[in-house]
Amino acid sequence: MPDGQTVASTTTGTTTCPQAYDDRRTEARRTAAALRAHAGTLIATATMTIRSRAPVSISTPLRLESEPGQIDSRKIRIEEGSRDIFLTFDDEPNPFCTPQVLDVLAEHRVVATFCVIGEYAAKHPELIRRIATEGHGLANHTMTHRDLSRCEPGEVRREISDANKVIRTVCPQACVHYLRAPYGAWTGEARAAALFGLEPLNWSVDPRDWSRPGANVIVETVLTCIRPGGVILLRGGCPADEWPSGSRTGLRERTVIALRRLIPALHEYGFVFQPLPAPSVHSPISRPV
Repeated sequence: MPDGQTVASTTTGTTTCPQAYDDRRTEARRTAAALRAHAGTLIATATMTIRSRAPVSISTPLRLESEPGQIDSRKIRIEEGSRDIFLTFDDEPNPFCTPQVLDVLAEHRVVATFCVIGEYAAKHPELIRRIATEGHGLANHTMTHRDLSRCEPGEVRREISDANKVIRTVCPQACVHYLRAPYGAWTGEARAAALFGLEPLNWSVDPRDWSRPGANVIVETVLTCIRPGGVILLRGGCPADEWPSGSRTGLRERTVIALRRLIPALHEYGFVFQPLPAPSVHSPISRPV
């Protein structure tokens, strides 16, 4: 197994996939290097794995790892034989990248969920409205993208509630059902987000495109790791503390390039992109923000 990868046991089998969501840049570079070294075999491996997998009844956790402080009990249930998968974008909206992502999704008629940072939504309300108008989902990604594990309980509540208020203000018709904690850092207070009508949202495939490893690496990682019921995490934006110096127009260029390749490839393998399921009408999570 190449360095920098982890093994996650799921209901669909055991897969080798880098999934930790942190800012350890050294580990990311090691993972990217390992993937490049095996670029000649990854696509073939993904093809054999996906095409040979028999339809089964799937119940896939939103995060395939179990780590201290992580919520991994929420499951997306899909019908037997289904090839449904779910596409999500973090750190939205971004004036340079989000329009490009939306254009690609529109071209391929694919729906996704955009995890929104409240202060970004306030600055770019037109992008939030475009996301909703084009049929995509919106999720709460807190107000300022702070690590909730380092916040006081009152700060956690404000981070979540303030983002909800902004989304409701700029896009009154939006229904926000999910919360994605920045860095996947879940706390007891974040778990209590149900008070705001939100369900925890994690992921099962993370190509770490925040580290800008290259479009080929992003594509190969997703194709290798995806399973029916999987939740793909990509980045259409960038937290303020991670903005690079210099021009920002090409910040997520590699992600956009990878997305153009990924959608047709996943369709070829028989996968179907679906919106995240809304919680039960009997649950308080189903009410609008």
